[in-house]
Amino acid sequence: EGFMNYEEYKKVIYEMQLLNGEIWTLPITLEVDDFKDIYVGQKQDLYYQDKFIGNIQIEDKFCVQDRDLYEIFQTKDEKHPGFIKEKKRSSLRVGGKIELKEEFYKDSLYKNILKDVFDTDIK
Repeated sequence: EGFMNYEEYKKVIYEMQLLNGEIWTLPITLEVDDFKDIYVGQKQDLYYQDKFIGNIQIEDKFCVQDRDLYEIFQTKDEKHPGFIKEKKRSSLRVGGKIELKEEFYKDSLYKNILKDVFDTDIK
């Protein structure tokens, strides 16, 4: 339905399940550069590669800590590829339900977005 709020995020990290009990091993979060103009309750536009795709209703703002990454990747090895990739991202995250434009589903962008999100250059 959207990006995880802090409660959902912590449940996935420490118990590997969603709030409803379904098994889920990796948190789905939306990073932001800063919290300056982002408020809980606000509706924020979402863009992918400069293209408007919908919006998110901000439910929560939180920071990812190094200890969270140790839990996610089940290691304290900071040379782990997942740890390295996450450390390059902003630690600031927002959670909330998203509403995507109907045209987005018909666009080839939708079909390829997961590939782009999970594609890595780590060797």
